[in-house]
Amino acid sequence: MSLDRQGHGLASFVGLAGPPTHSVRGRVGRTLPQIKTRGQQPWRWIPWLLVVASGAALRLNHLRWQILADDEWHAVRTALSRGYEDLLTSFSVAASPPLPLMYRALYDTVGLSEKILRFPMLLFGLLAILAFPWVLPRSRALPRGTRLLFSVLIAVSPILVYYSRYARPYSISVLFTFVGVMAFYRWWVEGRRRWWWIYLVSAVLAPYFHLTGITTLLAPLPLAGLDWMRRKRSGDRSVGDTPSLKALLLLGACCGVGLFAVLGAPLILDWNGLVHRAGTSTVGGLTLLFTLPLLAGSGRWWLVVFLSAFAFLGGFRIARRDPMLAMYLLGVAGATVVPSVLSKAAAIHVPIVFVRYNLWLVPLFLLLLADGLTVLLEPLDRPVLRWTAPLLVGLALFFLGPLPSLVTRIDSWTSHAINQYTYTDSPFSYAPARRPLRVSDFYHQLSRQAPGSLILAEAPWYYEWHNNQLPYYQAVHQQWVKAGSLGSLCRQPRDNVPPPANKLHLRNAVDISIPEALGLHGIDYVVLHKDTRSELPPFTGSVRYVTPSDLPDAGVATECLEALRDLLGVPVFEDRDLVVFDVERVK
Repeated sequence: MSLDRQGHGLASFVGLAGPPTHSVRGRVGRTLPQIKTRGQQPWRWIPWLLVVASGAALRLNHLRWQILADDEWHAVRTALSRGYEDLLTSFSVAASPPLPLMYRALYDTVGLSEKILRFPMLLFGLLAILAFPWVLPRSRALPRGTRLLFSVLIAVSPILVYYSRYARPYSISVLFTFVGVMAFYRWWVEGRRRWWWIYLVSAVLAPYFHLTGITTLLAPLPLAGLDWMRRKRSGDRSVGDTPSLKALLLLGACCGVGLFAVLGAPLILDWNGLVHRAGTSTVGGLTLLFTLPLLAGSGRWWLVVFLSAFAFLGGFRIARRDPMLAMYLLGVAGATVVPSVLSKAAAIHVPIVFVRYNLWLVPLFLLLLADGLTVLLEPLDRPVLRWTAPLLVGLALFFLGPLPSLVTRIDSWTSHAINQYTYTDSPFSYAPARRPLRVSDFYHQLSRQAPGSLILAEAPWYYEWHNNQLPYYQAVHQQWVKAGSLGSLCRQPRDNVPPPANKLHLRNAVDISIPEALGLHGIDYVVLHKDTRSELPPFTGSVRYVTPSDLPDAGVATECLEALRDLLGVPVFEDRDLVVFDVERVK
């Protein structure tokens, strides 16, 4: 389709004139399959509802108990320490200008809580379950059965579940990136102006929320330009079935203006804040090898190989049925991976960091996997089987992955590095590297109580994963935990997070120096750690992607001990590591 030859020109394309009435043809000259408008049987919506409900259950499970920690504090600390002008013109440690800006506005109005901080990520994570299948090209390369299975795989993907629960912009960025990539292809093939707008919005917002999306979403522009010029020189008649070169240049100009509007000031005024993160890490063969379990969502190597083989099969099937789509996806994927590798960004040699910097490759892998697994489902000729089989596949992959433990155990740290870094034993395994040297008998005593029947306030605690031993202890005692700050009782540990105050209303953090707060939070025991440094092993091994400082002020709790005795009474337990107070005696 040539917009100029239709007489509508660019005005019609961007919505300033009525839509064309001609039939839409594909880039290779075939008529695209039309979407049926006849009503479908109501029962066919049931599988989609089940998929969304299951995805929501996984993302909401125990979410209200999750303690804000590690990278989640980047945007919060930035928002609380800077003014609006600074937030608009710098990247800060958060590397995502809109997130701290949004948090600051919320803090100044309704206040901040864990629910408010995580709600945008949860919302976008749920939207992806339906948005990703919806935006797929209407092509013979992607039959209807592939779309449902693709949605199922999105719903149960451990990586996508984790980042839907994590107060960082990854779930927002991945949605805009994947939608933008597919929207551009649909515009280039179908010529419908709504895809032009969807791509434009996505191409601006995805890099704004995380800069890693910029090469991915700009890559379609030169790829389409090269394709248009190639067909023009070869006299390919299908050149008239695509938008004109002027329309493509207009889209590129609009993308440039939009990106400069949101990123121009930070790039110009805070360039050093971006550059200092580059050139410190190198992606190697082990990085790529142990990326596969993260993409496949399982730590069982036999299953990783099986799923990877079917993803390769899916890519082959798509290439055979729609070579244009396959070449497009390959080109955009290359524009994602190559710049990230060349950037040598901090810690990118760690597989989980490599994956989250290239996160849209997760749904792309799952799309190829869904098409490959469709081979096993195609022989099912009964409609009921065709709709229920994808659900059974998703159920099987769920039980063979790391998510069942997320659902069944008491865990206030589901986004901790011990859960995310790897799903299998590898040189990047995080859990053994920082496992505490010993576990107090008090935690073993708690494990004999009903799981989740008690609430502990543990202090002091450190927000960095590598300095936080509490998730290991919770895996033993299986009681709920809240992060305890020392408040006005004694000096705060250096570099710890700000205590809950003013408009920072954290449900899972409590000031242990205020007995009334302990009662309001339902605390059963206050657990004071005497010297956290003595509980943790030296930081060594392959996971040492940064150089962590020694635990700051590790003995600060000892200075608070007498004040706590005066406040909470005689301890009910004490050993070389812990002093435990029963809050019930204070009530």
